[in-house]
Amino acid sequence: MAYSKHELGYEENRFEIVVSQKFHCSVCFLVLKDPVMCKNEHYYCSCCIKKHLENSSFCPTCRESLTIDKIKPAPRIVNEYISELNIHCDFQPRGCPEMVQVGHLKRHVACCGFSPVQCSNDGCNVLLNARDKLHHEAEVCDFRKLTCHDCSQLKNEVKEGIKNEMNSEITNEVKNEIQVMLENKMKNIVKKEVKDMKVEVMSEIKIMLKNEMKGIKEELKGEIKEVVKNAMRDTMVSKKSLEVETKECEKIAQTSCASNTIFTPARCAGNLLTTSDDPLDVNFRPSSVSSLFTGCHITEQPVLFNLGAAKTTSSNKVYKKALRRNRR
Repeated sequence: MAYSKHELGYEENRFEIVVSQKFHCSVCFLVLKDPVMCKNEHYYCSCCIKKHLENSSFCPTCRESLTIDKIKPAPRIVNEYISELNIHCDFQPRGCPEMVQVGHLKRHVACCGFSPVQCSNDGCNVLLNARDKLHHEAEVCDFRKLTCHDCSQLKNEVKEGIKNEMNSEITNEVKNEIQVMLENKMKNIVKKEVKDMKVEVMSEIKIMLKNEMKGIKEELKGEIKEVVKNAMRDTMVSKKSLEVETKECEKIAQTSCASNTIFTPARCAGNLLTTSDDPLDVNFRPSSVSSLFTGCHITEQPVLFNLGAAKTTSSNKVYKKALRRNRR
């Protein structure tokens, strides 16, 4: 049986690991591709068993009767195991380095940049990698089509190129200048805002301090008023108590003077009656009491004698001594 290569299973050397023989096709002896089985669970590649049944009606392994209608899909666990194996791209010989899972292989091969394509230029039959096709057809291929340009057209193209370059340079310079101007303007705006903010903050601080000082001043005034008020109240109380004490002292003095008259003889030359020949033996006459104290100074001194009491020896002696001093 002659099969094309893409119809067979996967070559074992393309896999990252060694695949067990249980997952090899019994027809092509390669790793299963789209696995199916017979009723006795002998696994084959779908393409391989179909090609085999075109010329036979028996299973290649168990020799049981087998037709295409009796072929069953392999169990899910077999398909999942094979689809998760890592395998090199079909175009590895052309330089593709990718290694993908078997389940993603078809999608990768469909868009692989190393897939072979033919040059589209007339007369060129070179097979190229898909990613190199455009470069080959436009730059490398000997059969590529060239467009002829006259000198005036080339000059215009050169002028346009130079003009575009100059415009781009001027645009870049203008953009840079505008950016610098904007940055400077933003800096000035920020500085002005910061300055205004500082002034505003300082004014707010001054107002706050002024209010605080005013409050402190009012508190001090209140405290001083309270202190002065208390001092004046204490003074008035002290004054009143002093007046009361003074009045009490005066009352006591008046009472004392009414009961005990204290005097100091100053000039007692006359107005005295003698009852004996002794000039020192004197008696008071009631009618001459006022004349006796004429020129005398009354003081709050200890009591010398009592006018209303009987004479005693000590009082007479004192009085006699006073008269002697007076006569001298």
